[in-house]
Amino acid sequence: MSSFDITQLLNVMPLNVYWKDKNGVYLSCNLAQAHFFGAQDPQEIIGKTDLQLSNNLQLTTSWIKNDQKVIKDGTPIIIEETSMLDGNKITGLSCKIPFKDDLGNIAGMMGITIDITAQKKIADKLVQERKNAQIALDNIIARLPGHVYWVDKDNRYLGCNDLQAKNLGLKNRYEIIGKTNNQLPWANQAQKLDAINNIVMATGKEHLEEEPAQLADGSTRTFLSRKTPLLDENGITIGVLGISFDITDRKIIEQELLAAKDAAESASRAKTEFLANMSHDVKTPMAGLIGMANIMAEDITDRETDRQRSHIIHSCGLQVLAFFNNCIELSKMEMQEWATKEEVFSLDKLLAEIKDLFVPAAQTKKLAFDIEHDSALPEMLHGHRTSLYRVILNLIGNALKFTEQGSVNVQVRLVETLASDQIRLGIEVSDTGIGIPADKQKIIFEKLHRLTPSYEGKVDGHGIGLYIVD
Repeated sequence: MSSFDITQLLNVMPLNVYWKDKNGVYLSCNLAQAHFFGAQDPQEIIGKTDLQLSNNLQLTTSWIKNDQKVIKDGTPIIIEETSMLDGNKITGLSCKIPFKDDLGNIAGMMGITIDITAQKKIADKLVQERKNAQIALDNIIARLPGHVYWVDKDNRYLGCNDLQAKNLGLKNRYEIIGKTNNQLPWANQAQKLDAINNIVMATGKEHLEEEPAQLADGSTRTFLSRKTPLLDENGITIGVLGISFDITDRKIIEQELLAAKDAAESASRAKTEFLANMSHDVKTPMAGLIGMANIMAEDITDRETDRQRSHIIHSCGLQVLAFFNNCIELSKMEMQEWATKEEVFSLDKLLAEIKDLFVPAAQTKKLAFDIEHDSALPEMLHGHRTSLYRVILNLIGNALKFTEQGSVNVQVRLVETLASDQIRLGIEVSDTGIGIPADKQKIIFEKLHRLTPSYEGKVDGHGIGLYIVD
């Protein structure tokens, strides 16, 4: 696929694609990004910054901060960014990747942004629904029959239901948070209660126990407590969840039945029935807790799905990045980053280096090839060596590509002396190739223009060589 085809593809994709230098100056972008700023052509964006293109300083500052983080850290990021379009808030998912120059230094960053406003609204709705579900679950727990409570590994209370708080004389169920059994009315039973909790946490098994407890009103009641390990999302025990039912009255009945020798058999049956009933009473609220836990687990699955989808976007972003590598190269050449450094260099060595590079290609095609330069030229020059190197390289490469027999000759001459320390060079490349029609000699220097379409397969190239020379 030629670079021209890639540009077309960029312009029809429902993505904002752009790349900037390390100062935040746009090197290029696709039509979607240009339209975002109200421009009709990407050329209107090139050379400008977000501060020049956007009138929302707060949003623009956040974009720049994200860009600079990528350039500073040298690592890609995927982040949500907010913008305004036609007065409406837009949310985009941006993949920002640093790119390097020929010397391996970070020269800027490339960004790919997709509009996820609709998906964001759906996600926000789901978050609100989850919040509502959490509120509903919280209300259910608050109103559960019996005493419901949970403690951490240090036997400090993390929460309880309303009935537990009421019998402890607390103003609300949140007052129990952080307290221990030693700080509650049943402090004289604290050691035993903590020991049972520790067994549950150590064994990881449920524990059923009758426990006497003194309440805030001074009465002592007997509770049947079922305690189970409290687990985190990874299945690790972080405390104990307990449900206790007041069985004091039933215990009195049980004792009276046992005291009557002649009613022993009846008392036994009553106890069996009592235990059966109690099992049902405990299992019923447990089923409610387990059901709500399943809902929460399903929510966790949803979030995992969201993470998997983010991973898929990220993977697609990497594929798109690989697909647009040529475009990044073009942007670096277009901004002539390699032409900004001045240095002192030997013209003889530069020409010899270029000649050595092309001699094998000329010999392969059995072409006469030579590079000559004016003896009036100084031995050492001060200027943009890399720029001169690129220009000569592209001119010779183009000549050799379209010459099948004969020769390619290069003349580097002194055109004029501008000042004591300034001269103008003339570079002339002549060949015996197919030539360029007179009416096409101007347009071949246009970006991405080719006289021969790439799909015909006659010659390789992407249409940027002579554009760089110009």
